[in-house]
Amino acid sequence: GEKKLAPPSAAVKAPVSEPERESGVRRHPGVIPLTARQRLEQAVREEPGTLDHYVQLAEVHTAEGRYQDAEEVLEKALPVSGHAPAILELWEDTTILRMQQRLAIAEQRAMDHPGSEADELVEGIQEKLKRLELDIYSRRSQVSPQDHELRYQLGLRLKNLGNYSQAAACFQAAGEVSQLQARALIAEGECLQYQRHYAKALRCYLQALDHTRGHEQKYLADRKLALYRASVLASGLDQEDVARTHLEELVDLEPEYADARRRLDKLS
Repeated sequence: GEKKLAPPSAAVKAPVSEPERESGVRRHPGVIPLTARQRLEQAVREEPGTLDHYVQLAEVHTAEGRYQDAEEVLEKALPVSGHAPAILELWEDTTILRMQQRLAIAEQRAMDHPGSEADELVEGIQEKLKRLELDIYSRRSQVSPQDHELRYQLGLRLKNLGNYSQAAACFQAAGEVSQLQARALIAEGECLQYQRHYAKALRCYLQALDHTRGHEQKYLADRKLALYRASVLASGLDQEDVARTHLEELVDLEPEYADARRRLDKLS
């Protein structure tokens, strides 16, 4: 029955500093601990068949604004995932973010150094971004033809490229779902207005207002935009009473909305 004593190393623990306790990482003198990104990069190298490592590493890159690195990681993840739709969409979204980042940098340069070359670069990247988004949303819409939100998003990309007829068809399809109806009608009206079908465009804006009536809080942003679009177009069509009615409601809802107050003062 001799009592065994625990070895000194187990009985006496070195004091742990506050930062160590909080992080859960034990600091060893002369050893620099790996960052989360470095640990994940190591995990990808050591276990190249584990999809989670790639996704988490891409998330870290994205959080740090390193979109090109995130895009490259997800490109490697695609074959690992068996080209899973979720990973493909993540890769596509990251590609858009990278292009948006390039555009923001180019726009800043153009502001700092005005001139034709800087402006041309901005225009070139804008065009590439529009085409990229159109390709991505076209593919997604073909894969999920019953997804009305995707159809609406595709319509927006077509409208951005000036393809108003196809865009309007997308908005009509998207508007079959109640929660998208007002938004889709406004966007369809904008397409018709670009094509100079003014009376039809105004009808779309007024239909959007009918749809949001009684649900003002739920569709507040849509209602305000429809009021603005309807009032501006009605004013251009010399329908001043229609314009005034809608501007008055808009100014009641949001006094500082665009130039609504100035337009209302002009009519008064």
